[in-house]
Amino acid sequence: MTDGEKLKPKHLMLQHLDKRSMLLSFLLPFNVIILALLFSGFAPFGKVSLMSMDAYSQYFPMLSDLRRGISTWSFSGALGFNQLAQSAYYTNSPLWAFLFLVPESFLISAIDLIVALRVGLSGLTFFIWMKERFKASDRTALPFSTAYALSGFCLAFLNQFMWYDAVVLLPLVALGLYRLDRGGKPWLYLIALSITLFSNFYIAYMVCLFSLLYAIYLTIKTKKAWRTHITFWTQFAAASLLAAGIMAFVLLPTYLALKRTIASDIAFNGELKLYHSFFDMLLPLLPFRKISLEYGPPNLYSGLTVFLLSLLTFIRKDKTLRQKGLFAGFLIFSYFSFNLNLLDFVWHGFHFPNQLPGRQSFLFTFVLISVAYPAMRYMTHTITTRSTVDAKKYRTLILVVLSIEIIGTAFFNIGLYTWRSDVTNYRALEKDMQKITGTYNQDEDFHRMEFTEETHNLGLRYGFHGIGYYSSTMSARAYDFFGNLGMDRYALNVSRNYKSTPIGNAIFGVRYLLHVEKDEAEENQEEMTQHTALAPLDLRQVDVQGNITVYENPHALPLAFAVDPKVLTFEMDEEKDQNFVRIWQHMQGHDAETDILFSDAVNHFKSRGLRISSIKKTDIKGTIYTDEDAILYASIANDGGWHIFIDDEPTESLMLFDYCLGARLPKGEHTIRFTYTPPGLNQGIILSVISLLIVCAWFSIDHVKRSQKIARKEPTLVEKR
Repeated sequence: MTDGEKLKPKHLMLQHLDKRSMLLSFLLPFNVIILALLFSGFAPFGKVSLMSMDAYSQYFPMLSDLRRGISTWSFSGALGFNQLAQSAYYTNSPLWAFLFLVPESFLISAIDLIVALRVGLSGLTFFIWMKERFKASDRTALPFSTAYALSGFCLAFLNQFMWYDAVVLLPLVALGLYRLDRGGKPWLYLIALSITLFSNFYIAYMVCLFSLLYAIYLTIKTKKAWRTHITFWTQFAAASLLAAGIMAFVLLPTYLALKRTIASDIAFNGELKLYHSFFDMLLPLLPFRKISLEYGPPNLYSGLTVFLLSLLTFIRKDKTLRQKGLFAGFLIFSYFSFNLNLLDFVWHGFHFPNQLPGRQSFLFTFVLISVAYPAMRYMTHTITTRSTVDAKKYRTLILVVLSIEIIGTAFFNIGLYTWRSDVTNYRALEKDMQKITGTYNQDEDFHRMEFTEETHNLGLRYGFHGIGYYSSTMSARAYDFFGNLGMDRYALNVSRNYKSTPIGNAIFGVRYLLHVEKDEAEENQEEMTQHTALAPLDLRQVDVQGNITVYENPHALPLAFAVDPKVLTFEMDEEKDQNFVRIWQHMQGHDAETDILFSDAVNHFKSRGLRISSIKKTDIKGTIYTDEDAILYASIANDGGWHIFIDDEPTESLMLFDYCLGARLPKGEHTIRFTYTPPGLNQGIILSVISLLIVCAWFSIDHVKRSQKIARKEPTLVEKR
């Protein structure tokens, strides 16, 4: 062994962790989830899946869209949206890379498997935390790491795929801070926090708040020299800022996109209130309780055994009054964080969560189990020093009770309360839709496709350019624009279902409409009404695939075309049913009294339409002709990132109808180019590069200093302690 190896701090090495025990810490919670799903009839073992509610209507379509290619923009909904911002919330987890390896027919089962994989990984990372933080034995650590992985948060939010990476990474973030407090290096904290920020900025925000609170706790729990505190806080602040800086290429564009959502304008009303009684807040700590999936108390469960053990802190003689006070402060602060509307507002990114309460409950679970484990060791040690009973018997009893209630509660909730849906219903249209999207390819000649029934996110699900959209990152402009055109919502402030109208199908370029025929047993008045509603759309049937009839809309207009400058004066009317007609009139430059045949107007706009020569998601080229000065209208959402070039010259972008992209177009023939870069992306990339360079320089300087100390055989700060 070299001198360098001798001086290397043991807590920076994972070799001392038994590989078999590490594997068990993963396999125990993983197998519990797999078996619970198996006995509950989940695919591939049965006919149901975790793809239910928002998991199917939002997350699954987004993951399907991700598999078709990574981009910063998507035309799959809402006349296009910032896909970088959407991915930062829903699909940035590195684990989704496995989905690129499976065929479409196994995609749902693969997602369920990755959910179980995350549960196993959270058990592993918490096991590593316990081994280093508490020098825990393998046998005693495994039930507690399993309790963390199968906590109430896990059981309640199995369908919320995008949030669980933070649960996996939290123990590593905390371990990195613990090492830093003990004079170690900041690299584990910096890397773990960076990945957390990349995976899901929303839950990562909560982890950042936790990191700040944990840093404060580490500072005040024991007395230290002020120079030690300055060193710790300097490195903590630098590592935190650099972690955010490294991910600035995602965080900055996402922040700017979020400022465009309705949620960004929702403020706290100033009225303080508590959600639940003190008794109701205690109930979630009990085993075999129904998880809260909608409005209810937070999911705080991690084992009644864990909670009772944690309360021993107040009678432990080895704990100082300061440490007991800190734990009491933690419990009080947690109670109000989950129950007081103001703190709830702050914890959830300065907005109130819609259903799914207490989304930061995994942080509470982490702390509670971390307090309970050393309390168990203290209790069993104290009892055995006062009697002849072997401590192992007490510990074994506690571990067995904890394991039974944790595993039993997992089977109880997954079997009875976990959201699920029939997989066969979701796969019913897959083969037919693959044929349809393959036949009516949208890459060669841009056009849109939609269903005749009001829908959202089916463009993402099946891979076509659609309009209906549902996402927490949906812009306020999109929500208001489609709402003012009479389109209904599925979820308040974040969704719009597309409703076909002759004018809407024309100006949005909807060339194909898909109608799903119901079985004879399901045929009813609603179905007859749907067929009747198709007549005014003037469609012609062009194909039938299974239960899907494909209709072509001969009035679909190009992606962009020249319209009358009168569109600049348009304002939405309160009578939503009239806004499509008024938009159509303004495009023509006519008033309400002018009567022009719909087909004649369509042909007029087609003659002034963009003839596309090259098309990519973020780069569209073509030519256009107009015999007079006009306004270039494009059925593209104007989120500030689109740039228009006319004859290779940059042109100022216009906001048409308070949502669509436009520009002033001189008469004559012109080449047009649309390019897209998410607002803030270039600045974010620069910040990311600078942050990476600073980290590399910091690491290099630290490595040189460490090498010099080793050469002089000087002890490091950790070894001095």
